[in-house]
Amino acid sequence: EAQVFGPARVPARDLWCAVRPPPPAMKRFAISCCVSAAVLAFGEAAAPKATPAAALSADVVQALTQAGASVPPGSTTKEACTKLASLKAKFVADLKSSQEQFEKLRKEYETKICEGLGCETDEAKRIESQAEWDLIVADHAKKQAFLEKLLAKIEGFIEEPPFSRCPEFKDYLASKHELQHGKDLLDKSQAETSA
Repeated sequence: EAQVFGPARVPARDLWCAVRPPPPAMKRFAISCCVSAAVLAFGEAAAPKATPAAALSADVVQALTQAGASVPPGSTTKEACTKLASLKAKFVADLKSSQEQFEKLRKEYETKICEGLGCETDEAKRIESQAEWDLIVADHAKKQAFLEKLLAKIEGFIEEPPFSRCPEFKDYLASKHELQHGKDLLDKSQAETSA
């Protein structure tokens, strides 16, 4: 029952890697060999525990990643912080533009849906405008709720580690905590004066 693999004949029972995955100890050994080889080939700068991800060359990072070793911690968090900051800015801008658009439409429909002097004189047009306005208000409320929910989720992420340690949010969180502390002090003093 020997199968031919390469120049020599090897029995199939001896080919353990063809039947089952390697044990964890072998994986650790293979990773340590790759790390050692990378250190020997590229010098001390290639050691993943000694240097940040930015200092490693792309070839070393790719070799270590393919071997199963991870990129030093922190680089993924930095990228996620940047993405979260840009998402927050996008949703804040969307919320602001939505409110501005709604205010513009409110002023436009003000005279179309009211009754009396300076308002739409044709009752059919007024009813039609009122129906349009109701749809605009409902759509605006849905959009506002959606954007506020997304911003609340982002705020929750920002408050918790590892995002709370991001440099993008450091000043923002300090300002937010200072405002909350001031609000708590004002509420406490108002409660004391009213009691």
